Amino acid sequence: MNEKKNQKNRGISVENLTLSYDKNLVLNNINFSIRKGSVVTLVGPNGCGKTTLLKIINGFLRQNEGTVYIDSRNIEEIANRELARILGHVSQMHKSSFPFSVLDVVLTGRMPYISVFSTPRKEDVEKACKVLEFMGIEHFAQKPYTQISGGEKQLVMIAKALAQEPDFLLLDEPTSFLDLKNQIHVLKTIINLARTRNITVLMTLHEPNHALLFSDEIILLRKLHEFENGNFANPYDSPDASPENESTLAFPEGNIICSGVPEKVMTPEKIKQAYGINVDILEHKGKRMIIPEI
Repeated sequence: MNEKKNQKNRGISVENLTLSYDKNLVLNNINFSIRKGSVVTLVGPNGCGKTTLLKIINGFLRQNEGTVYIDSRNIEEIANRELARILGHVSQMHKSSFPFSVLDVVLTGRMPYISVFSTPRKEDVEKACKVLEFMGIEHFAQKPYTQISGGEKQLVMIAKALAQEPDFLLLDEPTSFLDLKNQIHVLKTIINLARTRNITVLMTLHEPNHALLFSDEIILLRKLHEFENGNFANPYDSPDASPENESTLAFPEGNIICSGVPEKVMTPEKIKQAYGINVDILEHKGKRMIIPEI
C-alpha cells in the first residue's frame, strides 16, 4: 500500500504557492502536479512568472506562501548538495569571462558528486564526455567556452545539467539563441531524455507551437495585474465586453488559466485569456498549429 502511494506521488507538486516583490504580486494561488517521466511546458506572456516559478522549484528563490514537493519531499527539507543531484537547471542567461574548455564547463555539473577541494575523477570525465556525445557536441569539447556561439553555449549548458544525472530537469527557454534546426534538435533530445531515462522535464517556452508539439502537458499562465478595489484587474476587460470585441473573459484570482493535455489547454479562448490576441487553430498532418490573426 505505501509503495503504491509513493509511486503515485513521485514527481513535482506545487501547492498554494504565492510570491510577491515588495507590494507587487508576481505569483498567486499556484497549484499543479507533474507526474514522473513527463514533459511539461510553462507557457504565457512575458512577466507572467514562468522563470520565477522555476527558480522557486529549484530553491533559488523563497516563496511567501505555499510548498514545493519533489517526490513527496518538501524541498526546504532537502540539503543543497542532494537537491543538486536531483534537479538539473538551465537558465536563459549564462556568461563566463574565463576561457574554460567546453569539457571543463560540463564537468562542473559533476560537482555534487565531487568532494570539496578534490579534482574530477576519471569516472566524472567519462560521464561528461558521454553527455557531450549524447548532445552531439563532442567535436568542440576542447574549445574555449568563450569562443563558441550563443546557440552552442545553450547546448553546452544543457549538457552540464545532464552531467548532474538528475531525476528532474528544469529548463528556462532551452531553445534561446538557437536556429530552427537546433531548436528542434534540442526539443527532440528533451523528449528522448524523458522517454529513455525517465527524467521529468519542466520547461518554459515562448513559442506556443513548440509547446504543442513537444509537451505531454501544458500549464498556461497569465500575468497578474494591480489590484482594483481589492480585486485583480483584467487588462482586457472593458465595460462593453462582448464576444465581438477584443475583451477577454474575467480571470480567476491566480496565474494559472488552465493545465492539462496540449489540445485541451491551447484553445483560441484560453490563448486569448493569456495573451489578449485572437488566434486560429489549424491542423496539418495530424499536428495542431496556432496562427495569430493579423
